[in-house]
Amino acid sequence: MKPANGLDMFDMAMLMEGGVPQDIGAAYGLARRFFPTADEDELHERISGSMLGLLERGLIVFFRAPIEDGYSFGQADVAPLTRDQVQDDFALGPGHVDDDENMLFFVQSPRGREFQEHGPS
Repeated sequence: MKPANGLDMFDMAMLMEGGVPQDIGAAYGLARRFFPTADEDELHERISGSMLGLLERGLIVFFRAPIEDGYSFGQADVAPLTRDQVQDDFALGPGHVDDDENMLFFVQSPRGREFQEHGPS
């Protein structure tokens, strides 16, 4: 059951993880700490469900960037991906690098920062 703000502890941890740009592999590391006995399929389902929920609420954005640049980008620096694009990337698994040498990253949106600091508005 989710609390009144709609985010359980795992969702909130994922949101907090995006306080600075992270590659999608960070989500898998976090999920492994929350669900140590889960198999890879279950981890993938939990991660994609949580992250797509955060995306739909406007709390995080996803973008593709070169590995050497992605960690220093903020939301203003990137072209946000659509839900369909994110789902397609999730299907490829963590650490996937596209033909242009870009990886999937996520970062809190301004709304996500506000939510983390003050709760839902």
